[in-house]
Amino acid sequence: MTDLMADNTILIRFLLYIFIIFMIFLLLREVMLWYWKVNEISGVLKEIRDGINKLIDKEHKGD
Repeated sequence: MTDLMADNTILIRFLLYIFIIFMIFLLLREVMLWYWKVNEISGVLKEIRDGINKLIDKEHKGD
């Protein structure tokens, strides 16, 4: 019975470590995205893409 409890304890610790590592990864990822302004760059690129698509649509309607 104690072997089963020891196995459960090891499994719980392992899952807890994996969860903590995953949360640290997510936190560091957000910090890196904020630092390098990836979210803002992505937004600006989407605005540029939409503007270009509008110009292309106007050009096709003009034909």
